[in-house]
Amino acid sequence: MMGIFAIMVYIALGVFQDFLITEYYIAVSDRSALKASVLGAVITLFTILIIEQCIVSRSIRLLVGYAVGTGIGTFFAIKRKR
Repeated sequence: MMGIFAIMVYIALGVFQDFLITEYYIAVSDRSALKASVLGAVITLFTILIIEQCIVSRSIRLLVGYAVGTGIGTFFAIKRKR
């Protein structure tokens, strides 16, 4: 059984990932090829590792926590840019 701490960590990871994605989109719009390429690779590896850990732990709670975190990250990324 997953503890509340583990779920909170996955929420934080989701928020962090969404901020990385926002930075990626900014780099693409600024036509910064190197920065966008590096961020694209980091985001892909980060996502694969998180999803892999959710599958290995067989915890839907961690996956839901991660999804909630990405939603929160999107909300704050959009609010930050206004």
